[in-house]
Amino acid sequence: MNKFQNQILVRDEIIKRIPKEISIFISISINTLKPKEGEIYAYYRFLLSKEGRIRNKPLQKKDFQNTKDLYKQIIHEFLEDKLLIFYKDNTKQIGHGNDAYLGMCLQNEKGEILNLYYSGNALFLYNEMKKEIEKKKQKDFLKYGEKNIKEQTVERIVFYPSVDDRSSILYIEDNEEYDNYHKRIQNQLGYYYKKTKYAIEEKDIQNIVKIIRMYINTHIFLNPKYKYSYNAKFQTTGLVIYFENGYLIDIKDLDLIEKIEKKGIIDDLWLVMHQLTDKMPEKNASFEEKELLLVKKKKYLQRKKSDL
Repeated sequence: MNKFQNQILVRDEIIKRIPKEISIFISISINTLKPKEGEIYAYYRFLLSKEGRIRNKPLQKKDFQNTKDLYKQIIHEFLEDKLLIFYKDNTKQIGHGNDAYLGMCLQNEKGEILNLYYSGNALFLYNEMKKEIEKKKQKDFLKYGEKNIKEQTVERIVFYPSVDDRSSILYIEDNEEYDNYHKRIQNQLGYYYKKTKYAIEEKDIQNIVKIIRMYINTHIFLNPKYKYSYNAKFQTTGLVIYFENGYLIDIKDLDLIEKIEKKGIIDDLWLVMHQLTDKMPEKNASFEEKELLLVKKKKYLQRKKSDL
């Protein structure tokens, strides 16, 4: 990993094909040809995988005069019109005794992987890129979930914390590598979010809440209900929102359960279950609409109490 590929060879590869995985190492240098001006510029080094897809039409060599041109082309192709579905923080040590590079590992819906690593003197570029990637991640995760839910191909949704500093969203139509059908996963949308101790990023919570509301409303005709699971000490261990045909939303993380409860998911689903509203209210419902639902709920509870 400490032997970077020749710039000319990288250029020739990029103009002919789109590699499946690209790693770019970014550092800052001073242009010694202009010592008085002290011009600072970014320096890019590349590692390309051997796998990839051949371009229908090769790019023009004349458009890639330096490594910055290559960098811009790679970033554009990786992000343009493609949804980001995986993000992971990472560090990389190059050689012995050198500073570690701080980086982010990305994957889009086409299965293409882009790893961006920044040296210690280029962290301001890392911070700028991370802000943009986080914005795209939040938007794309929601779009990816919406696309599959609206196609009504998702039978099961799972929300789990990830094992390290990563977050991803993935739709599995059928993981055929498992011969044992008990282990096979089919038609499942999984949202795996970063969690630091008990804290979940608010952006992930916003996405999760929107996805849950969207899924319930898409299958509202299947009479959605919910139930909690408990351990021997009667502590909550999970929440399942389930439907008549076996479709379900599975949540195992108590911290996430508490977050979505505070966002009104269970309260609103309760209204749906008791036919007090014909769909899950949207987050941006007006104050008057929320007050009307609250009045309906109070009247319903009073009526149930009087029937006892």
